[in-house]
Amino acid sequence: MMRKVIFLNGSPKKRRAVTEKFINITKDSFSGRVESETVYIYETEPEDELFEKVYEADAVVMAQPLYVDCLPAGVLEFMKAYGEFVKDRRPSGTEMYFIINCGFLENRQNDTAIRILEIFAEKTGFDFRGGVSVGSGAIILTTNKKLRLEGMLKELADELGRSDAFEDKGEKRIRQIDAAMPRFLFKAKADKAWIEAGAKKGLSKKDLKQKYFEQTAL
Repeated sequence: MMRKVIFLNGSPKKRRAVTEKFINITKDSFSGRVESETVYIYETEPEDELFEKVYEADAVVMAQPLYVDCLPAGVLEFMKAYGEFVKDRRPSGTEMYFIINCGFLENRQNDTAIRILEIFAEKTGFDFRGGVSVGSGAIILTTNKKLRLEGMLKELADELGRSDAFEDKGEKRIRQIDAAMPRFLFKAKADKAWIEAGAKKGLSKKDLKQKYFEQTAL
């Protein structure tokens, strides 16, 4: 039987973000009979047709960045609307996984947001199965932890693509990873990444600093 898996991309950057990269690594790791679809929360109206699709899926993966120890506003709005949609329905039992990444060095910064997702699952009838918690943002893809992260996403794909619906799922599993480097080195890498990103937009290091001071003065 073909398993239906829906990825809910909750990044405000949509297709330009590291969240999209993690989703694609997972999707490229599928083997067997899996039909997957990516829904971009920031491009999609939270309407009954979408909620019905989520409700009927075999598994849903909520993938998003961390925003100030919480989930992006659009994701929270989606969760609230979905909660209203299912409030008078029987629990769907749809498996729910997550991929969450933060720009902080340590993946433990994601813990509060993960707990929010778990409570959301309990209240809306999902079967919370865990997922992958990533620290260090996109920088981790430039370190020797990249292969380990890809391995974790492959393991997630294996769980999502289980061929036997009656197979023992085992205990929920939360995989955690970050760059595990000295903080000063992480800061230097992050600063370099921002300077390179600014240069692509025609901005100098001085321009970036000026923008920072303007924002913090508000």
